[in-house]
Amino acid sequence: MNLNAEYSKIAVRLTNLVKKTIDDKGLVDSGKMRNTARFEYVVKPDGDAKLTLIAQDYCKYVDKRYGIMDSVFASSEYSSIVDQITKIEADYIFYLATKE
Repeated sequence: MNLNAEYSKIAVRLTNLVKKTIDDKGLVDSGKMRNTARFEYVVKPDGDAKLTLIAQDYCKYVDKRYGIMDSVFASSEYSSIVDQITKIEADYIFYLATKE
């Protein structure tokens, strides 16, 4: 099982969801915030991994005013992503438990 590949797919889905939400809220002016927003799957030196949102510095202020991430988290697509993450983790645990 390749966790890097699986979480890279999750990062793409989350990136697309954030960009769609920015579009849906009509928050595209120059397109810089939308075009640069992306999730990355990062593995830290201690082995811990996380999905990180990379975006323009001002994105946090736009998010605070317009609730971009609140809308993302409330969406059915996000719920589907969480389900996918749960399945990946369960499959990985099963893989580790049955690996010889």
